[in-house]
Amino acid sequence: MNKPLAAKVPHLCAVVIAYNQWEQTLACLQALSGVTYPARTVLLVDNGSTDGTTEAVAQAFPQVCVLRLDENRGYAGGANIGLAHALADGADYVLLLNNDVWVPPDAPEALVAAAEADPCIAAVGPKVYYADDPQRLQSAGGTIDWRTMRSQLIGQDEIDQSQYDYPRDVDFVSGCAMLIRARAWSMVGGFDLAYFLYYEEVDWCLRARRVGWKVVYIPSTGIWHADKVSSADEPGLVTYYTTRNLLLLAHRYANWRTQFAVYVEALWRAVRSLRHLASQRRPWALATIWAVRDFFSGRLGRGPYPRVPGGKHASGG
Repeated sequence: MNKPLAAKVPHLCAVVIAYNQWEQTLACLQALSGVTYPARTVLLVDNGSTDGTTEAVAQAFPQVCVLRLDENRGYAGGANIGLAHALADGADYVLLLNNDVWVPPDAPEALVAAAEADPCIAAVGPKVYYADDPQRLQSAGGTIDWRTMRSQLIGQDEIDQSQYDYPRDVDFVSGCAMLIRARAWSMVGGFDLAYFLYYEEVDWCLRARRVGWKVVYIPSTGIWHADKVSSADEPGLVTYYTTRNLLLLAHRYANWRTQFAVYVEALWRAVRSLRHLASQRRPWALATIWAVRDFFSGRLGRGPYPRVPGGKHASGG
């Protein structure tokens, strides 16, 4: 009597986006080496690091494939290159990760199982905790306030007391750790390079939902995110991208009343920023003014910042 054929295990590729911070990158890869999911590969996209990240990874993890880019292309650009490579290599799912996350051994298996249970799911996100406060949530999925177009991380800064222990459809999941179905990525397209960093994963999830895909948060697994990004290396950087990209998101998804309100608020913030140009707040004031100017003049993609600090949004996302 012939034995039934075993079901094919979907191929999973973990794509890690890194810019400098080689110690955190090695810690992330060390955690991935303990993952129990059987059919997996790991790909590191080095987004133009200048601190020897590529060499450190090659020495510590010679089995990890490394794509070294000639410059920092933001989270959107780095992720697009990594996803294209993973899909060309036959991945059914891609676990897109920042280099400052810790992934427990069973997390990928739980994420793939959730996606496999519903072929309409484009992306799955786990609980995300703060690495320095392991019981405190950073997100349990994300939602959009359609009156202001601001993205909100569900449960952010709350102690996890099982209040979000139920799966749910969400507007988006955090780009620091999101499982993406290859077929959905091929249909929806890649991250929009116009964002460079911040809001790119929100935009992608909204695009996926618009064409009928689901974006789902599951509580059965979690990851821990260092989230020590600081704009100290480049004051005003976060202000610039969040301000400009919120305007872009409103332009693409809001109704005309909300668009008008978002535009007026941004213009008013830019005008008020003028009084700070001679103060210690000058970098943030300039960032606001530049962001509004660049949006309305159509200057998108990489902004007027030569460096991007390490962490989540070094690579973007």
